[in-house]
Amino acid sequence: MPRPYKRDRTMTPNDAFLLQLTESQRMLDMVMGDISANMLAWRPWDNVHPIGAIYAHAVGLEDMYVQQFIQGQPLVWASGQWAARLGRDLPPNQWNLHSLLPLDLSVFDEYKHAVFANSQAFVRGLSASDFERAIPFPGRNWSMNVAQLLATTIAHTTGHAGEIALLKGLQGAQGLPY
Repeated sequence: MPRPYKRDRTMTPNDAFLLQLTESQRMLDMVMGDISANMLAWRPWDNVHPIGAIYAHAVGLEDMYVQQFIQGQPLVWASGQWAARLGRDLPPNQWNLHSLLPLDLSVFDEYKHAVFANSQAFVRGLSASDFERAIPFPGRNWSMNVAQLLATTIAHTTGHAGEIALLKGLQGAQGLPY
């Protein structure tokens, strides 16, 4: 749950990004709160990814963008030895549908919380000028600055939370509680 913003000072870029980041993370947590194993694997059509794949992708991409791309650090996946814990060699942003299931949600949620905590700590430590630093985007001929890549990460997580909510609704469950 995001901390309420204290209005005794001017909001900084860190405060703004942290509020948005924690809200997107909270939305993903909410939508995944009551997911069953059957719901994780269900697909209404062949061209739609199941909830488990979307969820793993959302968390894995935040790990990759914030840890690896922006900070140049090892993925939380690697530094926390999550491959051994989850029985998968590749990080979740590289999983395909065949390597996804079964997914131990309780262990994966621990990984997710580690990713989220690392992302929040990173944003808290940024200076105003850090948001302008250019990040070359791997495999592309362009770059984004830290602010743009954080905004992309936030939008990405929020979008996938909505996608998961829709897939829950198609299965007769409530997507988001509001």
